[in-house]
Amino acid sequence: MGEEIFMPYIARAVTAVNVSLKKLFLASNKDQLLSETCAAITDAGYISAWVGLLDPNDNESFQSIAQSGFAEGTEEIVASFMEKGAEPLKEVNTALKTGNPQRSYSTPESDRFKLADTNSGYNASLSIPLISSGQVVGVLVVCASEQESFSETEERILSGISQTVANVLDAMEMKAPATISGSVAELVFKNSTNGIMISDNEGVIKRVNHAFFKLTGVSSREATGKYWEDVLWGHREEERIEAINVSLTDIDRWSGGLWIRRKDGEALKVNLDIEKSGEDGGTLVSSITDVFSSKNAADEIRRQAHYDSLTGLAGKSLFMNQLKQGLARARRSSGVLAVLFLDLDNFKVVNESLSHEAGDELLKEVADRLTQCVREVDTVARLGGDEFMVILENLTNKYDVTVVARKIIKSLALPITVESEEVFITVSLGMTIYPDDGGDEKELTRNAELAMYSAKDMGKNNFQIYDGAMNEKAIKRLHLEKRLRRAVERGELVDYYQPKVDLLSNRVMGMEALVRWRQDDGTMASPVDFIPLAEETGLIVGMDEWMLSAVCEFIRELDDINLDTFEISLSVSVNLSAMLLEKKDLVATIENNVAEWGLKPSQVELEVTESSVIKHMELAVETLGRLREKGFNISMDDFGTGYSSLSYLTKLPINVLKIDRAFVIDLPASKNAQAVARAIVSMSHELGIKVIAEGVETLEQLEFLRGIGCNAIQGYYFSPPVPKDQMIQMLRDQKHL
Repeated sequence: MGEEIFMPYIARAVTAVNVSLKKLFLASNKDQLLSETCAAITDAGYISAWVGLLDPNDNESFQSIAQSGFAEGTEEIVASFMEKGAEPLKEVNTALKTGNPQRSYSTPESDRFKLADTNSGYNASLSIPLISSGQVVGVLVVCASEQESFSETEERILSGISQTVANVLDAMEMKAPATISGSVAELVFKNSTNGIMISDNEGVIKRVNHAFFKLTGVSSREATGKYWEDVLWGHREEERIEAINVSLTDIDRWSGGLWIRRKDGEALKVNLDIEKSGEDGGTLVSSITDVFSSKNAADEIRRQAHYDSLTGLAGKSLFMNQLKQGLARARRSSGVLAVLFLDLDNFKVVNESLSHEAGDELLKEVADRLTQCVREVDTVARLGGDEFMVILENLTNKYDVTVVARKIIKSLALPITVESEEVFITVSLGMTIYPDDGGDEKELTRNAELAMYSAKDMGKNNFQIYDGAMNEKAIKRLHLEKRLRRAVERGELVDYYQPKVDLLSNRVMGMEALVRWRQDDGTMASPVDFIPLAEETGLIVGMDEWMLSAVCEFIRELDDINLDTFEISLSVSVNLSAMLLEKKDLVATIENNVAEWGLKPSQVELEVTESSVIKHMELAVETLGRLREKGFNISMDDFGTGYSSLSYLTKLPINVLKIDRAFVIDLPASKNAQAVARAIVSMSHELGIKVIAEGVETLEQLEFLRGIGCNAIQGYYFSPPVPKDQMIQMLRDQKHL
C-alpha cells in the first residue's frame, strides 16, 4: 500500500507527539511524566497506551508503570506486569531484549495479554523500547483499533515520543530530586526529539532546542532574534503567514504540513504546530515534526540500543556485554583486566555557562581524547551525562592501569575550544582490577564507581584504585543519608545562632542562624559530615526552608519579649543554598514566611555563598535584586574562596560582605593575609558594602580588623553558635566586647 493510505494514522501520530509535548511541559515529576505520556497518546485517538520502566536492579520486572485508555476495573492487568516473574507479551519482551520496536496484531491465538478483553477495540499494538544512554530502560506500548496501523512512518513518529521520555528521564537522573519539580518543562525543551521554537507574538525567535538544530542545521545562536519564517523558509510568504495569524487569533493555534529549507539548502517536509502560550498569549511555542524522513527508523533505534547517540561511543548495554566477554577471556588466560569509571569535575557548572550545542561539542571532544588514550582493543563507553567507563584488557600487570589513568587526566586537563572559547575541565577517576577487586562485571563496575567517589573526596582531578575500605565508607554514607532523611521528617533539626558584633559599639548587632542535627541518641552530628551530604542529595532545600521558618519564629519571639529593652536593632541571617536559589517561587516563599510571622523584611538577612551565586549569575542577580527591592538585606558569605571577580560585586545587589575564615586565620602574622583583608574592606566600603569577618578567634585578629575599618566580627572569640535560649540570655545580659 502507498504511504497515502496511512495518512490518517500518520496525522494521528503527529497529533500524539504535539499533545504529548504540551502535557510533558506541565509534568512535575517522573510519575506524572509517564502518566501524561499515556494520556497524550489516547487523547490523540489511540485506543490505549501503557509505559513501564525496568527495575535497574534486576531488569526483569517493572519499577513503575502508567497507563491510559483501559476499561474501568481492568487496570490491574497492566499493573500486574510490575510483578517479578510476570511473563510479558512476546512482542514487549522482544522489544526489551533487542531494543527494536515490535508490532503485534490481535488474533484469538496471539492475544496472550488479554488486551482484547480489557478493551474490545484492540486490534494492533506497537511496543517501543525506551533507550537511555545506549541502554533499554523500559517500554512504551501503543494500542490501536485498526489492523493497518503502525506503518514505518507512524512507528518512527511514535518512537520520537519514547525517545523524548527516555531523554528527559536520563536528564532527571542528573539532577538532585529536590530540584526536579518545576524544571521538567526545561528538561522536555532540551531533550525533546521534536524541534521546538519559542518566539514572541511577532514571530521573533527567542529560543530553539538542540533537536531544532539537528533538524534544520541552524544553531540557537543563528536563529535567536530572527523571524521564524526567515529561518525556516528563507523569506516571508505573506499569504501563508496571514492564514497562520488568522488561526492563531481565532483558536490560538495553527497546525499543518509544509516544506522548510535546511541551512544546507535541502528541502524537508515537516509538520509545524504553533500554539499561543503564557498568560497574555504573548509567546508562541512551535513544534516541528520530521514526518517523511527517509532515515530507516529501525536501524537508528537498533544503533541507539548499543551506542551513545552523541559521542558514538559504546552505550551501557554494549559496555557490559564487552566486559562480560573480556572477563571470560581473562579467566581463560589468567590475565589482568581493569575497569575505569570517570566523572567530569564540575561539569554541570561548566555546561550551564555554555549553549546546548557547545556542551555537546565538549562531551564529544572528551570522548575523542579518551579514545586516543587507550588501545584499539580497549573499550570506551559513555553511560550518560558526564560519566564514562573504560575497559583495559591484556594488561601485563595491575600497575599498567595507573599509566593510562595519568595519561587520561593529563589529556583532559588541556584546554578544549568550543565556540571560539577555551574551556577547562578535569576528571575524577576510579579503577578496579580483575581479579583483585571483583569477580564479575557488576562488582567491578560498582567498586570502580566507589573509587571514583573517593577521588572526588580527595579533591577531584585525580585517580584512586579501589580498596575494601571504600565499600565500608560507602555503606556508612548510605546509612548517614537514611538517618538524615528521617531527621528532616522527625524534627531532629535544631536552630543555633552565632552573634555578630559591631566593632564601633562593641555590642551584638545581629546573628547568623545555623542548622544543627541532634541525633536520636542525643549526640550532635558534625555539620562537616551532613551539610555536604544534604547538598548532594537535595535535602538541603528542605533544610533551608525549615531554617527560614525557624528564623522567622525566633525573630517573632525576640519581638515578643520587647526587643527595645536591648537598645539595639537586630537582624538574623539565614543561608540560602544554590539549590534553593534555583526555585522559581523563592521570592514568594520568603515573603510569605516573613508576612506569616508579622515581620519586616529588614529583620531578615539572606546569606548566599560566592560559589552558589557564580553558578547561576543571571538568576542570582534577578532573584536577589527582587528581594533587595522588597527590603531584605543580602550578604555574600565565604568571599574570596571561589571565583573572586571584583566585577561580581558591582552586579550583585548585596549590602553585606563576609570575609572568609581562610583569610582571617593567618591574621595578623601574614603580610599577604593583611593585604587581602585591607583590599576587601577598602573595596567594599567604596561600593557602600559593610564588611563582617568570620572565624575571629583571637584578640590580635580582632584588633587588626578593627584597625583597618572592618564593620563587625563573628567567631569563637566572642561566642560559638548557641541554642536560641542561650542567645536570648546573651542579649538579656547585654554581653559585649
